[in-house]
Amino acid sequence: MENKKPNKTITPYIMFVFFTIGFLIMIYPLISRTYYDYRGNEAIDDFQEELADMPTVDLQEKLQLAYAYNNALLSGDERPLGDPFSEEEKEEGVADYAHLLEMNEKIGVLTIPRINTIFPVYAGVSEKVLQKGVGHMEGSSLPIGGLNTHSVLTAHRGLPENKLFTDLDKMQLDDLFFIETIAGQLAYKVIEIQVIEPTAIEELSIQQNKDLVTLLTCTPYMINSHRLIVLGERTKLPVKEQEKLTEISWWNRLLSLLSGYIWIVLVMLVMLLFIGRRIWKKIRGE
Repeated sequence: MENKKPNKTITPYIMFVFFTIGFLIMIYPLISRTYYDYRGNEAIDDFQEELADMPTVDLQEKLQLAYAYNNALLSGDERPLGDPFSEEEKEEGVADYAHLLEMNEKIGVLTIPRINTIFPVYAGVSEKVLQKGVGHMEGSSLPIGGLNTHSVLTAHRGLPENKLFTDLDKMQLDDLFFIETIAGQLAYKVIEIQVIEPTAIEELSIQQNKDLVTLLTCTPYMINSHRLIVLGERTKLPVKEQEKLTEISWWNRLLSLLSGYIWIVLVMLVMLLFIGRRIWKKIRGE
């Protein structure tokens, strides 16, 4: 009886199928990041379109209420600050205060040129919010500018499916970031970067005659025992310079999403092409 020899034509096909499956599994985080970035773009467009269509009278009314809320914080009449990643803060729903700024569920847009990212900003710090974008910490000032204000914006770091504040540790002193709300687009310059204990909320308090915004996330990466805070103080820039800095190209955003995966993708693509070439040679009988 003859021994059946393995079909050498089929073997490369099997290798190709398994390799393709492995390739797709490995780049899943990149696919997911791209998806969430696309959804984030849609959310930003929704916010900006409604902002552009809002009657001036309604906009001014919302703005005055927001200023009143921020003034109330100075007298301690509003909810105190807490750690945004504690269990107590992960309640579902949107806080009532958010309706002062909210349009299509968003209260603003955060742009960080250093890490080539643009995020929709939502009210509150529920897990639902922190899975899809940047949350505004209730009890901190609304991000509309003005002296004696300190707004805190926070997001997750290290989620495989959504990049968010993963690269926040790349921020440097004197970097700029921008926040767009019903008050317009405001510029902030980084004046301090530090790591704090989750309970060190005094670092997030209002400072007299200062217009501040803190970007906050967990650190160290994937351990999350402390909090990384990037403190920005309001600054003014020429209009053309600000427009240039906030126009982040699709290419730079893509490179930002690829960060940490680009070499994996390149190596896997080369191997995929090599196996595909072998199969093609088999088909042609070479």
